[in-house]
Amino acid sequence: MKIVVDRDLLIDSLQLISNVVERRQTLPVLSNMRLIVKDGQLEMVGTDLEIELQATITVNAESDGEITVPAKKISDIWRSLPSEQPIVMEQVGDRLKIKSGGSSYSLSTIAVSEFPESLGDIEGEAIEINSERFRRSVEEVAFAMAQQDVRYFLNGMLIEISGDGVRAVATDGHRLATSVLSMDHGVSEVKQVIIPRKGILELQRMLSDEDGDVDITLGSNHMRARASQMTLTTKLVDGKFPDYNRVIPKDGNKVISAEREVLRQALSRTAILSNEKFRGIRSVSYTHLTLPTKA
Repeated sequence: MKIVVDRDLLIDSLQLISNVVERRQTLPVLSNMRLIVKDGQLEMVGTDLEIELQATITVNAESDGEITVPAKKISDIWRSLPSEQPIVMEQVGDRLKIKSGGSSYSLSTIAVSEFPESLGDIEGEAIEINSERFRRSVEEVAFAMAQQDVRYFLNGMLIEISGDGVRAVATDGHRLATSVLSMDHGVSEVKQVIIPRKGILELQRMLSDEDGDVDITLGSNHMRARASQMTLTTKLVDGKFPDYNRVIPKDGNKVISAEREVLRQALSRTAILSNEKFRGIRSVSYTHLTLPTKA
């Protein structure tokens, strides 16, 4: 395997894939990413057995091949290299040589046969969504996800796709957030899945620079998001998400309208005196009265 490639072409993809790979793994090969060069295409894959991220990019390939290299190391090396110099990656025996200008690196590898098999195809109905709108919808509710709750199904986000569009819901048992992304077309029947917290975070990163559409496929055990060059596959959380419709008040008769920034600043000033055990702010509604003055 030997390719010549510009630094800026791979920098974002390498960083995203290295984020998926865990630093501490029981299997050493899971700290590596797989590189496959074939027919002028470079395919990069990283996985922690729960989430798989794949990027495919057109490169100048002098020879094909397949190899696995330490994900964090190659990402750090790539960031340190100058953008104006082309980079040569070449497999020499069981080492990967990286050269750019006056810099040269040699990375150890692990046999490709030890790398996990791909999560494979997902059987399910796919839906095409604007990536920017979908990312914003997910970000609007991500803060409400639980982090290490014993109710494992709360450590993620509910994605519901119906004929009207996509709804994202998250709760940690104390607060609940929901966002609706309306669409002209959806799926034939309502589909609900729970995506784990890490899967949501990686999905947000993947879509941060996308300006086109993303294809979402929901299967029985996996969710797949396919954008222009990146494909994210994540296992789903097996559990029953709370019925969010029963949580949202239906007969509320108190409506307050306020300028967003003014309200945010007022809450920030008040929260200074809240404590770690009870980070609460009391809201009191009152009416200004103008009393007549004495003559």
